[in-house]
Amino acid sequence: MESSSQSSIHYAYCFEAKSVQSYLFAGSKLRHLVSASELLERLTDSILDTVTSAFSDSLKICEPAHYKGANNTAVFARRSAGAFYLVSPNRDSLTRLRLQVNLLVEDYLPGLSWVDDVSSQPEPTPYQAVKACLQTLNQQANINYPNLPVAPPIISLCERTSEPALAESNNSDNLDASLFIKEYLQKNNRESFFNRLADVNTDDSLHTKLKWPLDLENDFPSWDKNYIAIIHIDGNGLGQLLMSLQEAVKQNEQEYLSLYPEFSAKLKQATEASVKQAINTLYKDSHFYGARPIVVGGDDITFMVRAPEALYFTDAFINAFEVNTELLIAELRNNLPTSVASALPVCLSACAGIAFCNISAPFSRVYERAEELCDLAKKYVKSQALNSDIGEVASSIAFEQLNETPVNEYQAGEMGKYQCAQGGYLSLEVYHTGRLNRGQLPSLQGLIGLGSVVKQNKLRGKLKDYFDKRKNTPKIAEDFADKLAYKHPNIIADINCALDELYQGKTTTDKTHLFTIQKQGNLHSPLADLIELINMGAI
Repeated sequence: MESSSQSSIHYAYCFEAKSVQSYLFAGSKLRHLVSASELLERLTDSILDTVTSAFSDSLKICEPAHYKGANNTAVFARRSAGAFYLVSPNRDSLTRLRLQVNLLVEDYLPGLSWVDDVSSQPEPTPYQAVKACLQTLNQQANINYPNLPVAPPIISLCERTSEPALAESNNSDNLDASLFIKEYLQKNNRESFFNRLADVNTDDSLHTKLKWPLDLENDFPSWDKNYIAIIHIDGNGLGQLLMSLQEAVKQNEQEYLSLYPEFSAKLKQATEASVKQAINTLYKDSHFYGARPIVVGGDDITFMVRAPEALYFTDAFINAFEVNTELLIAELRNNLPTSVASALPVCLSACAGIAFCNISAPFSRVYERAEELCDLAKKYVKSQALNSDIGEVASSIAFEQLNETPVNEYQAGEMGKYQCAQGGYLSLEVYHTGRLNRGQLPSLQGLIGLGSVVKQNKLRGKLKDYFDKRKNTPKIAEDFADKLAYKHPNIIADINCALDELYQGKTTTDKTHLFTIQKQGNLHSPLADLIELINMGAI
């Protein structure tokens, strides 16, 4: 047995999964996606617990507060979905642990790419050990290793991934190593991660009937539209917050193990709590979930949601996330030097990309578009220097219906399909949500209110006619709008009230020429956004 004497040297073993999206969406079936998410969550949970328990004599895992650098001890500096950093004075044991982890990942998560390493030189503090190891990982990030098994010249291939087939499914589909594991997990109905997010109703008789859907055609509750939404939400301000933590650690490196692991754990709790609150808001009185978690970790999540609930789920999550992270940051501020604490944001906001699609659309391509739309929302709010008075970036949402236009025909943010013949655009692109000052952003709640007016007055057909005229012959569209205002003044009054909320009363043109606002030197209207959402049953 190793000596338990104290040590002033530290090594780090760092592991990070990469190309996670490729692993998650391989196979393009919902059940494979579900199993991949569950396996990725287990990687740094039960699978990691299994392998570290085999080294309990030489690597006894301690809580950060109890780690004193004894030779037979170790501590996690980070442990989150897809990544972990383990610090110990015992480099030999860390090296042997790395070999064991590599074997387990190959067995349990074939198809997943990762980088990992053990720092080669002793460092005086855990912070320096992790920093040195991460520098090596950055050098490995662009190295592509071959996937095993390698296909010989004559072999059956998995039709969905083009990888060597190892078995057949019940439907006689060829399965590669990754899909075989995912099928096995799904058959055994093991969903500990997702069930942890299922805290919806305390009524046991109701709770037992609730389940996450596993099949788009059968498990997702039916409605009159066959649209779903892939939602990708990413937090704003985490980079600034981590820089503040790093500054605090530079002032006192002994604080590293007390700050980083605790912050990582509490951020995870805040994100999962926000998911639960959003789910509870939508489904507290339901006997089903119209949603499916894909990734929940750190400050970002990816969900699959029925189209009718997509906007409402996103809005509920972002509002809860702002509240929960405000509490987290207030607590963190009390543990940091004043010079560092003053630079912390009030809360973390978030931007979302929502890609609406038909249930038959390929998940991987739809997810890519959801990420692009999220990036579009982030870039837009940052470029507008919103909330400059308090130094915060507002939460925002960008969305798009994909099945009408082939994916990748144009990039997110290029407004060609919304452009009018004589200038201007029929989309507002990005909408505000959350509690922070929205600056000049149009309001998501205003758009939903406008949709309610259109639906209540059965104006969808007239709105579509107006949209077609507006896009191609603006003069005819103006005449059409004038006639509508003359025949239905009460409806136009309701529309104008909704527009006041949508635009914060800042319209710059005649509102009877429907829904137009000046934005970045061009005339913009939410017509295309409104029609798409109504057609999909999303509002």
